[in-house]
Amino acid sequence: MNPFAHFILTRFNVPLKSVPASAPSGLDEAWLARRFHLFERVCLPSVDQQTEGAFQWLVFMDWATPVAFKEKMAALCVHYDCLRPVYCSQFDEATALAEIRRREAPEKVRITTGLDNDDALHPRMVEHVQELARARLGAVDLAKGFFISFPLGCCECQGRFYLVRDKANPFVSFVSAPECPATVVGADPANLGKLAPVVYRSARPLWCQTIHPDNVSNHRRGLYWPGGRQSAFAYLGNQPAAASDG
Repeated sequence: MNPFAHFILTRFNVPLKSVPASAPSGLDEAWLARRFHLFERVCLPSVDQQTEGAFQWLVFMDWATPVAFKEKMAALCVHYDCLRPVYCSQFDEATALAEIRRREAPEKVRITTGLDNDDALHPRMVEHVQELARARLGAVDLAKGFFISFPLGCCECQGRFYLVRDKANPFVSFVSAPECPATVVGADPANLGKLAPVVYRSARPLWCQTIHPDNVSNHRRGLYWPGGRQSAFAYLGNQPAAASDG
């Protein structure tokens, strides 16, 4: 029996609690069309291909999302059992925790994993996270929890792949007892060690950031990786990216 209640958490278009007024609106229909294209091309296949299926994927969307895009998400849910859209007014740890507690079994150890809506996970990411969590269960205080991070990943830009080693990457998992009042949402990847113990594991590249015209904070980085075209992320380089409005 799997001992974990594992949740992948993705903010789609709902604003952060502290979002500046000048930030791009997640309700703009042109932006939503481009973001759904990326979500379906990049993010969704990577979650659907996980070798370990014992998880739920909570995708947080703005209550005010136009009906056409709510219907689009509902149609995706018909085909992808793991997908759970959550409609809310803002995205913060309290919102995520409330949704998790509605769904988790009290006897299971909680895992939360962060995933941006335009990025991808290696097919064995959930499997590796749960393996590491299982190995540490008797050695840590689950009331306080601990983090799991895989520093090695990659980025994809215009069909080319680049290896990236980044201890502060956002593809972090937090493992805790269900009574713990924290999730991965409240964690700054650059300061994990100040919050709880961190287990780092070097493995094959287990995550991929896509670089596209709507990126705000990410940029192309790392060492050119020709092998990316034969990796689990190869599908990202085989399809055209969505066009930008400029």
